[in-house]
Amino acid sequence: MSKNEKRLLKQLIRNRSGATFIDFLEADWPVGKFDVSTFQQTLSIKVTDDELPIAMHHIVERLNLVKQLEEEGYITLWGKIRTSDNTRTCGTASEGSNTVFLPDISVATEVLKYANYEIGFGASLKEWSKQNFRSKPLMSFRVLVFILIAMLAANLIYQARLIRTRVSHEHEQIVDNNKEVLENQLLSNQIIDSLQRQNNDLMIVTEQVRQNTENLQDIEMFLREQQGAFRNIDAQTRYLREQMHLNQKLLKRSDSLLNRMIE
Repeated sequence: MSKNEKRLLKQLIRNRSGATFIDFLEADWPVGKFDVSTFQQTLSIKVTDDELPIAMHHIVERLNLVKQLEEEGYITLWGKIRTSDNTRTCGTASEGSNTVFLPDISVATEVLKYANYEIGFGASLKEWSKQNFRSKPLMSFRVLVFILIAMLAANLIYQARLIRTRVSHEHEQIVDNNKEVLENQLLSNQIIDSLQRQNNDLMIVTEQVRQNTENLQDIEMFLREQQGAFRNIDAQTRYLREQMHLNQKLLKRSDSLLNRMIE
């Protein structure tokens, strides 16, 4: 819709509750003189040859505007029986003007048709005027943006719940793994205690074996093997302790992350 059409509609809505098609033509009639009578079903236009295209463009433009408003439900039309001459005049003839018929018969027919109607302005047109005739696509775009924001928010909530579920599941796994490590640590401690007792026994045996010169070499070799096994077990024990310490750290981190998610 052009600026002139917006200005015209605001003026007509402000000045009256209804109008006629001639009011649409007369408000900013451009050139020449235009007479129309729905009572006599006649119309004439007095213009120069150069002015005729300008006048025709104005008439067709206003016809299209009324049709568009009618199709979109912004105005209502109803016929009115004319009982006396109701000739309306738009503009004044300039020097050198001639009275001519409209070159397009279909346009002339539509002018007489719409000139015979009363035009009422609907509430939706008045509301649209207050919004400065913003286009419907803009209104729809705002609705679309709102829907997209709502969908994004719903997706974020879903993702947050999914992450919280994953963290909770991983936390349970870490707790289970920690229990297993604790059990392994307990078993390792039992093995270490047993080996320590065995080592104490071996030391006693060693003292006794040292007294026996004939078996000294065999007993010493046996002790070396046992001590090597003890070192291996001790190394495994240190590794298990390190794993236990690492799992404790992971458990604390997961507990902290889970608490933040719940908050």
